[in-house]
Order: sequence, then structure tokens, then C-alpha cells
Amino acid sequence: SQAVDGVVISPAIERPASLPPDGFFNPHNPGQPARIVLERTFESRREVFRLTKPIGYWDAEVGAVIVPDNLGQFDTDLTSVMRFFTWLVTTTGVHLPAALVHDGLIPGRSAGSSYVASQEIDRVTADRIFRSAMRDLGTTRLQRWLIWAAVATATMVSEPLRRSGRAWLAVALTVG
Repeated sequence: SQAVDGVVISPAIERPASLPPDGFFNPHNPGQPARIVLERTFESRREVFRLTKPIGYWDAEVGAVIVPDNLGQFDTDLTSVMRFFTWLVTTTGVHLPAALVHDGLIPGRSAGSSYVASQEIDRVTADRIFRSAMRDLGTTRLQRWLIWAAVATATMVSEPLRRSGRAWLAVALTVG
């Protein structure tokens, strides 16, 4: 393994033989489903959550993605959406494991990205993984679309138009 821009790039991890149906697995025992255990704290009057165990997700294109690469430096606000969308998108629900993985793939407020994968993952790919993971978890098509559109808004602001053009169109249609 080696660190590239603070992200652990490892040799490709083989697909677990008995991968759970939703694609989320326990990195310490890949045949077992992921178990999400969160610790809640407050920092500067802001609610912050920390995973106490890493979780893994098997993506069809990227392969294994494990979040976080360092439990002590990773925090999350669960499902990150712009204030405009909070009335529409809940912070927890069936989509939570996908949101936690997405938070690990995107550089956070206090630290950079926090994941282990066989390749570096950009924001556009992270958003696609998020959408795929929500599908694998059984999130309804409408909810998946709304949550993805809310999250993709941040990508549109940070990525060049040629990379995020489809996201602009999707968000415009969603808001419309």
C-alpha cells in the first residue's frame, strides 16, 4: 500500500467469495455484512459522527472501497446535503451506508479523503459509486435520484462543467 495525496492506494482487493447481497462488507471479515457503529460528539457546537469500525463496499467498476483509511481522522455529518435540500433528504435511512462511503471518498472539512482502494477516486466517480451503492441497498428510484441530485450539487460547483454537465442537468430537472 502507498499513500497518494493522503489516500491509501492498495493492490486490488479480490472480490469476497460470499459478498453480502447489498455489496457492503466487513473489511476484517469480507464474507460478513458491514456493521455500522457510530460515535456522536460535538466539536465547536457542531454535531459530528465517527465510525468505530471501517466498512467496505464492492463497486462493479472500482472494486473494493474501504472507508475510512484512518478511524481517528475521519468524521462525518452522515448524509451531506446543501441546506436547500434538507427538507427533502433525510440524514439517515436505508441510504446511510452509501452516504458514509461517499463521505470517505470526498475530502472533508478537517481532513482529506479517507478511503482504501486500488485507484484514486475523483468526485464524479464518488457520486456514481454513491448512486450505485444506494441502488444496491434498495433505496427507491425516486429517493435515490433526489439524494444523488442533492449531493451532486457540491460536485457541480467543484468540477469543470465538462465533467459535471450531466449533474447540472439532473439537478435542474429535479428542482424543476
